[in-house]
Amino acid sequence: MQHAGLEACIRRPLEVVQELFIQHGGDGSPDAANAAITKHFEAVLSNPAALQQVPCLTAATADNIPSGTLVRFRGMVQDMLNPEYYLGAYQLPDGGWRTTQCSDAPPADLAAARDTRVWERRPLYCARVPSEAGWAEARWTGLPQEPATPSAAGERGAKRGRPFSEEPRSADRASAGAAAPAAAAPCCAHGAAPPAAARDQDAAAAPAAAGRDAKQAKVDAAAAAAAAAGEGERQGRDQDAPREEGEGAEEQLPGPTCEPGDCIVYLHGEGEAFKLHDVVEVVGVVSVVPGLAAAAMAAQRRRAAERRAGADADGADAGMDVDGGAGGEGGVVDEMEDDVWGEAELGAHPPTSQALRLHALLARRVAPREPPPRAPCSLKPEELRASVGALRAGALRALAAALGGDELAAEYVLAAAIGNVHKRVDGTPHGHVHVNLVAPADPAAPNPAAPLRAALAALLPCVRALPLTLEAVNAGGWAPRKDHASGRLVRGVLQLPQGAVLLVDETGMAAGAIGERGVRSLQALQRVLADQQLPVDFQFYSADYPLDAAVITVSRGRSLLRDAHHVVLPLAPAPAPAAGAAAQPAPAVVPPAELEALRDYFGFVRGLQCQLDEAVAERLAGAFADAARAEPGFDLDLFNARVTLAKLLSLSAGQDRFDMSSWERAMALEAARRERLAAATQPRAAAAAPAPAPAAAVQPAA
Repeated sequence: MQHAGLEACIRRPLEVVQELFIQHGGDGSPDAANAAITKHFEAVLSNPAALQQVPCLTAATADNIPSGTLVRFRGMVQDMLNPEYYLGAYQLPDGGWRTTQCSDAPPADLAAARDTRVWERRPLYCARVPSEAGWAEARWTGLPQEPATPSAAGERGAKRGRPFSEEPRSADRASAGAAAPAAAAPCCAHGAAPPAAARDQDAAAAPAAAGRDAKQAKVDAAAAAAAAAGEGERQGRDQDAPREEGEGAEEQLPGPTCEPGDCIVYLHGEGEAFKLHDVVEVVGVVSVVPGLAAAAMAAQRRRAAERRAGADADGADAGMDVDGGAGGEGGVVDEMEDDVWGEAELGAHPPTSQALRLHALLARRVAPREPPPRAPCSLKPEELRASVGALRAGALRALAAALGGDELAAEYVLAAAIGNVHKRVDGTPHGHVHVNLVAPADPAAPNPAAPLRAALAALLPCVRALPLTLEAVNAGGWAPRKDHASGRLVRGVLQLPQGAVLLVDETGMAAGAIGERGVRSLQALQRVLADQQLPVDFQFYSADYPLDAAVITVSRGRSLLRDAHHVVLPLAPAPAPAAGAAAQPAPAVVPPAELEALRDYFGFVRGLQCQLDEAVAERLAGAFADAARAEPGFDLDLFNARVTLAKLLSLSAGQDRFDMSSWERAMALEAARRERLAAATQPRAAAAAPAPAPAAAVQPAA
C-alpha cells in the first residue's frame, strides 16, 4: 500500500493534492488542507529509500522530467521575492471545493465556478549552491558526479541558461504545455483574476496562439534584428541629453541573470521561515509555463519597437511591427495591451526554460555545516570517532602537500577550515581564524593558491576561489544589488552558503588605479572578514545580511585587506632538490576510500561545538596574565584570537571539551609562527637562513 502511495505521489501529485483538499478543504480555507497535505507526504517519504526514488531536479535532469511530477530540489536562497496572491480555491456549482495549489494552469472547470478564494504564497529564488564541489553535490542528489571540465572546474557564473524562446524540448513537457496556455497568467500574477476575466483571456488566447505559431520563425528573426538595432541606437544617442540624477550610471549596470539550475520555489501555507543564503531542500511539484516564454518574447519585441520609435525623430517607422508591416491593430504594441504580464512580473518570473518553477510540499533548511550524506564506502560513526587522530594526520598531509610541504601552514589552514561563527558579541563574530599565507615575493616562485584550492575542494563541500586582480576588482559585482526594474537581486560573487570557505588569491594583483566599483568591492570583502556581514545595495540604502565563511588569503606581500586577518604566516615550502640530486617521488594519489574518510572527518569535526567550563576559564584568565607579561603588545583581541585557535585545535582532534592542552598547542604554534615572521622581516641574509622547524605541537593530535 505504501509503495502504491509513493508511486501515485511521484507520478500524479496534483491528483493526490486535489483528493486531500476535497477531504479536508471544507469551505475553501487552506489551513486544514495544507496540514493534511504536508502530513501525508511526510508519511509517504519518511523512509530515506522512498525519498531516493523521487526524481532529483537539477540543470542536467530538468529536460527529462515532465511537468506535474513530484521532484526533490536543493539550492541556496539567492533572493526573496515579494509574496504573491493567486486564485487558490474555487467552488463548483454542486457546492464542492477544488484547489489550484501546485498548478500554474487554470483548470477546465474554473469557468463554472460560483465562488473563489484568494490565497498567498511566498516565492524564493533559489540558485545552485555556489561553488559546491561535485562530490558533495553527488552525495546530496544521489546522482553520478558530473565529469570535470575546464568550465566545471572554475566558477559557474559564466554559464547561462537557454534563451527564453527555447522551452524544454521534452515530449512530455510539450504535451503538458498544451494544457497550460498563456491564459495561465492570472493564476501566477500578483492578484487573481475573477472567473469572467479568466474566460475572456482563455478565449482570446486561442487565436493569438494560432497566429503566433504561423509567424514564429519570422518573429524570432525580426525580434533579434530589432533588438540589435535598438541596442546600437541606444548606445549612439546623445550623451548630453537631459537625464534624471543617477540615471546614466544605473543604465550601465547589468540586470539579474539566470543560470543553469536556478529555480523559483513557491511556499504554500505556514511553514519554516527561510532567510537569504539559506540552503534548502524541497520536495514539490515541478511546473512548466510556456506562456511565460511567449510573454517575454512579446515584451522584448515591444521594447525593440519602442526604441525604434524613440530613436526616429520623424516617427516614420514608429508604427512598424516586427513583420515589417504598418502598425495599428495587431501590431507589437497593440498585441501587448491585454497582456496580464507587466514588466515587473516578467522580471521576477523568468521563463521556465531559464528558471524552473517548483511548488513546495515539503521544505526544510539545511543546517549550516550539515555534512553531506555518507558515501557507500564511508566509515561507520563509531569507526570515524575511533580514527579521528589518524584522519587528522591524513588531512594535514594532504594540506601540507598542497603547500609545498609546509606543515605549520597546514595546521593553520586546517584550523581555519573548520571555524564557524558560534556567537556574536556586540555585532563582533566569534569562532573564525582568518589566515593570510604570504608566498615568496619572487613572481617565478610557484603560486600555492591553485593547489591549495584543489586540496580544499577535494575535502570540503563548498570552496569559493576569488582571484583578486585589478580587472576583477574594478569589474565589481561582488555584493548583490537590487534591480528595481525587475524586482530581483543581481547576484554577487560573495553570496555564499553558511559554512563556505573563501580562498582569496592576491598573487595576481598588479599596480593600477582602483575605481569606484573596485572600492565598493574591497569594502564588501572587508566587511565579510571583519564582521561576517554582506552588504546588499538597495540603491537608496544598504542592508547587511549575516554570513559564516572562513577566509584564507594567499598574497606575495602585505595583503590589501590589511589588518583583517587574525594570522599572517610566511610560507616556507620545502626547498627544491639540488642539481644532480635524486628526484623525490611524487606524492601518492589518495585512494578513494581514504579520500571519502577524510571528507567524513571534516564533516564530523565541523559539526562539533567546543564547550568551555568555569575551571578552564579561570585557568585561561591566569594564562592571559602570563602571556601579557611575556609578550609585548599582547592584548584582549589577540587573546581571544588564540583562544579561538585553541578551540579549533580541540575540534580538529574530535574533542568537544576545551582543555589546557589545546591552549598549550595553540601557544606553541604561535611561537613557531612568530619566529618565522621575525625571520622573514630580517635583512636578506637572515631571511636566507633555514626556517625554524615547526614545534612539536604541529604533529597530529592523538
